[in-house]
Formats: sequence, C-alpha cells, structure tokens
Amino acid sequence: MAEEIIVPSISTPHFRFFDLMHETDDKLPLINDYQQPKQRSLEEAIAYIQQHKTLHIDADIQNKVSLARKKCSEGDDINNLTVDESAAIQLYTMESETERESLFYILNSLLRSPDRNELEPVLPYFKLLIGALEKLPTLNGLIYRGVNGNISSNFVKGKKLTWWGFSSCTQSLEVLQKEEFLGKSGQRTLFYIECINGKSIENYSYSSSDEKEVLVLPGTEFLVTGKKRANRDLTIVHLKEIRADDPASYVTKTIEKICGHNCNLWKTRQCCHCSDKRAHKVIGLYEKYVDGIGFVNEALRHEYYCPTCKLHEDLS
Repeated sequence: MAEEIIVPSISTPHFRFFDLMHETDDKLPLINDYQQPKQRSLEEAIAYIQQHKTLHIDADIQNKVSLARKKCSEGDDINNLTVDESAAIQLYTMESETERESLFYILNSLLRSPDRNELEPVLPYFKLLIGALEKLPTLNGLIYRGVNGNISSNFVKGKKLTWWGFSSCTQSLEVLQKEEFLGKSGQRTLFYIECINGKSIENYSYSSSDEKEVLVLPGTEFLVTGKKRANRDLTIVHLKEIRADDPASYVTKTIEKICGHNCNLWKTRQCCHCSDKRAHKVIGLYEKYVDGIGFVNEALRHEYYCPTCKLHEDLS
C-alpha cells in the first residue's frame, strides 16, 4: 500500500512577500561555507534543521516535504532540475500557519544574522535551493514588492542598500493590489524594482503560478533611484539592482571549473600551476570557485581564470 500523504495546512497570508520588513541593511560578513556541506537529500536537509530545536520549525514540515516531492515528481522538469531541487523551491513557498515557523522565515532570519555561524543548520537546504535557482533562466526586467505601512523614509534617492534574505517579488502589479496582498487602501509602500538577476519560480510555487513570483537572491545590492507619493495612502519607491565594484559577485551561470593543466578543482581548491589555495572570495555570497563550482558573471570571461596564474578557464 502506498504511503499516505496528509495534505498539510498551508497558510495563505503570503508572509514571504512582506518579509522586507525584516531587512536591516546592515553590513554583513560574506557567506562562504554553503558549498562545503555534503550534498543531502531534501528530507535530510530539513531533518538537519529539525535537530536544532531552538529554530522552532513547523512540526508538519516533513509532511510538506513529502507533498512537494510528490508534486515535483510529476513529469520532467523543463529546466532540468532534480526532484530534490524543484521540491526545495516549492517548499520555500509552503508557508506555515505562523510566520516564525515557516521555512522561509527561519532561512531568511539566519541569512540576516551578523553571526555567520548561525547559518550552519540551514546550509544543506540553502545549498539545494541556490543550486536549483541557478539552473533557472535569469530574469531582467521590472518586478514589484510591497509592504503595509509607509517605510519610504528609509529609502533616500541615491542610497545603496543590500537585501540579505531571499526576496519574494512579483511580475504582476495586479497581484499586489489583491486584498490578500497589499490591497488598494491603507498606508502602503510599493517598490518598483529593475532587476537584472531575478529568478522566476512561478512554475515551482506551491501557491499559484498566478502570483508570478520572482526570487531575488540574497546579497543583492540596489540603488534608490527615486520615490513619489502616488496618493495619500501609497508611496512608490524605485529601486535598481546594481553590480558591485567586483562584478564577479553577481551570478549568471554555474560552471564546473577545470584548470589549464586539467586538474579537476572538484576535489581541490589548489591550482596545480601556482599552488594558489585561496578561496577567491568576492563581495556578496559567492566565490569564483570552491570545490569545482564557480559562480561568475558569464560576460566577464577574464574572471574565469585563477587570478594568480591566469591558467584556469571555463571548459563547460
């Protein structure tokens, strides 16, 4: 007899779309350990979070994992995601009855912590989620996000800011105008965001593809380009995603890197030519290569080489 999957109660307040309220714009240390954990299944990654009782994750989370896996096992994935990867995205969108028990809330709270050691319980899941999102096409265009209340005083034209959590946005302004989102009355702050590295997850969301959800990756930097008072209740803030001083910190492609002497960096960080063992950290979450995985800007070919001897190249 097939194992029965009890459909969990999935809350509908869309907490994750308003998660911006928890962003502090603090200057935080880099996140550079997420590639080190052994690759785990989604069940194992979530069980590891459950072991840390102080995180208070939803008691029904493993049932949500089973449901996500079942839904994501129906047919081939158009972006060649594994079932674990597509289910990891879907699980992110499966909210709990209370915000603080939701997986997205726990993950984003730890991503915003100045103590990077606190991330350790979620690193296996974070690795799965990032790996899945990197396989999706990059979205370059206008997206929207909003919060109840007027927080526009925090966004001065010309200011640069960084969002350290995953940011749930939408491609549809009409979605935010629905009552279960921002509605059309009361004090609201609406963000028009020109993104260059968004990831559309509408085909992976548990809720509905009608939400046209787009995730902006952690560590993304923005420039406030303007704001205006649309009416008594609504303030619109314009943001533009910008590239950091080191453009290699912006991700467009995941590649396996092999050095010019064909030494597979999957097993070692060491360049066989110059013995450069540095992790090549850059601004933001990503490294040029660690254990064979490179998160680099596809357009910047010169960034694909070992910065010491220039022999490493993209052979993918």
